[in-house]
Amino acid sequence: MKKHSCGAILYTIHNGNVYIVLGMEKGEWFPFKGIRERGETNVQAALREIKEETCNAVIVKHIELKCNYSTKRKHYHIGLTRITPDEFRQFYHNREVMLNDCHSNASEYNWAYLEKNDIKMFPIDDIMSYNFHEITDIPIRHYYHFLIKLQRDVRNGYDSKKATQTPNHLQITTQSPNFIRRSPQCGSTNPTKSTKLDHKSMILV
Repeated sequence: MKKHSCGAILYTIHNGNVYIVLGMEKGEWFPFKGIRERGETNVQAALREIKEETCNAVIVKHIELKCNYSTKRKHYHIGLTRITPDEFRQFYHNREVMLNDCHSNASEYNWAYLEKNDIKMFPIDDIMSYNFHEITDIPIRHYYHFLIKLQRDVRNGYDSKKATQTPNHLQITTQSPNFIRRSPQCGSTNPTKSTKLDHKSMILV
């Protein structure tokens, strides 16, 4: 029986541009997602996984999982939720605290919080030029038109906080908490290009 993996593609707005935010795991860029546990609904699992895989930096109260698809191994239920640049930066702070905690309490530590070893921002204008893993590519294509329209709205001068608001309630918490991509068509590898928000200076590099 196939397992169910639930979570979200994250996005943010910085300096008038829309970016998709993905996490690095096992040498690939993925949404923030994971296996639904016994007794959970898909939404409950997605909310928990987003919290865990962002090291407690992003806490979502509600999400709609509008992208549903299957691979040979799993069923996927992926939503879309907005984060702030501060939440992006908070990931690095929380992860550093958690790494220190896990070294001193390795036997009792919840390693699920450290599954993503990095996060990066990919500009929506160029997102279709990347050869992501199919698990990532499918939800990106599903939400692409919404994000492109959002990019146009932002550049046309709409108030980004009003024009881009989603039903998800996000909050920042301070609770302690140059890779290769594979083309799903041919299995080849190519260096990725991306935009990273430096978590110390908040400058795009």
